[in-house]
Amino acid sequence: MSNLFNGILKTGIGVIANLFLGVISIKIMAVMLGPSGTGLFSIIRQAISTMSSIATGGQTALVQGVASKKGASQINYVRSTFWLYIIASVFSIALIYLFADRISFAVFEQSDTSKILIVKWISLPVFLTFIYIYLKSLLNGYRAIGRLAIVELIGPLTTLVFVYPACIAVGEGNIQSFIWLLSTAQLAMIAGCFMMLYNNKWLPTILINCNSLIEMDDFKYFFKITNVTFLTSIITAATLFTVRGFVANQGGLHLAGLFDLAWTLSGSYVMIILSSFGTYYMPTLAQTVGNKERGELIRQVFKIATLIMIPLVVIIIVIKPLLISILYSREYISSLEQVRWMLIGDYLKITSWILAMPAIVNLNMRIYFWTETFWNVGFLMLAPLTVYYFQSLEGIGIAFIFLYLVLTIYYFEYTRRLYGHLFSSDVALPWLTGFFYVIIVSIEKWNETSVNFTSSLLWISGGFFISFSSLNNHERLTIKNKARKFFSKNTNLKN
Repeated sequence: MSNLFNGILKTGIGVIANLFLGVISIKIMAVMLGPSGTGLFSIIRQAISTMSSIATGGQTALVQGVASKKGASQINYVRSTFWLYIIASVFSIALIYLFADRISFAVFEQSDTSKILIVKWISLPVFLTFIYIYLKSLLNGYRAIGRLAIVELIGPLTTLVFVYPACIAVGEGNIQSFIWLLSTAQLAMIAGCFMMLYNNKWLPTILINCNSLIEMDDFKYFFKITNVTFLTSIITAATLFTVRGFVANQGGLHLAGLFDLAWTLSGSYVMIILSSFGTYYMPTLAQTVGNKERGELIRQVFKIATLIMIPLVVIIIVIKPLLISILYSREYISSLEQVRWMLIGDYLKITSWILAMPAIVNLNMRIYFWTETFWNVGFLMLAPLTVYYFQSLEGIGIAFIFLYLVLTIYYFEYTRRLYGHLFSSDVALPWLTGFFYVIIVSIEKWNETSVNFTSSLLWISGGFFISFSSLNNHERLTIKNKARKFFSKNTNLKN
């Protein structure tokens, strides 16, 4: 448990700093350009994400392979996957140029010459995304968690430096400035990754000392995972892109900006947990041999995640109006009708993610594919239907909760069948208590558009009490000692 806590703590601090820099940039953008500007930025960013789905889909296979392979097998795998990423990036760029007019219409609802040119320029950040995800995945696979956390700070810091001039340019009609902003951040992170890998001699020779650029065994291993994760990534990106487009068509860029706030606010703090745990959890689970040992690791991750997310979700629930005002502006306050539902769903989202990871590690990709497809198809059907029916974003939040509840129930049964009875009362009871507590706090704060600090402090204290009381004496002592050593070590390094 001590190694798990140490790895999660390192990544968590990096993720929090990363999000802090990111929200400052969004705040600047929201003040300068309003909901329409942030809506436009979100659509461009989502388009880039959708067109980079091949890279995102291969990330899990790359990390899993690097973490589980050793020696020459590992070096060959790193080399083979490099060329696979290069080929995939060229293929993606070719598709962008070939269908630029259709992509332009889907993104901007226009396909004139200027918009088509912008779509073609999107190929630059798409290519850079491929390179960055490849290098970042190597750092993760080599378990360089601390170094990866540093690298991931470079992008948001670069964005923060250049967001002001980019917003000025966009305000003057130069939409492509958003593309330069995203590309500059990607270049900075690529440079950071490369230096980390080069200094530690983790970059193998790409062109020489090998029989072929892509080994057939590596190709088969990579695509055994990637053919599913790629499909699920592109389905997820396309689903979100379609829903954003539907929201924009129904209510214009203003409503799209409100949707982006709700989605970003919900997703950003969840990334504190998912990124912190994912960087350590997946490669460690891949290296762990035996169902008993893997089951124990899943138990530990599940328990620590529960203890963290109870107070974290409660904090976001009680201060959500303040967060919207600080990070965006009061102009966005109507997004609360979606946010308040999604914050409950986040509790289930984190849980289902932790329980789904064994399916990937065990290469049960058919299960993973159909569960991800179920969620995306369900969201693609329910979200537009509810927006059309309610004429608001509230239905999207309801669909969000329902779908993650189904996923959580399924994966709970999946892990039980695979590893036996993992969730005894010391694990299950805190989770159930926390879930009901989150619902109670949400109901109490449902219609608030400003923060009552006295009651909020009491609710937050209750969340911490539930988490703390769920620890046994040994766990409390372990976490206390690890935290003290970690902060003491970093303080000494600064001095």
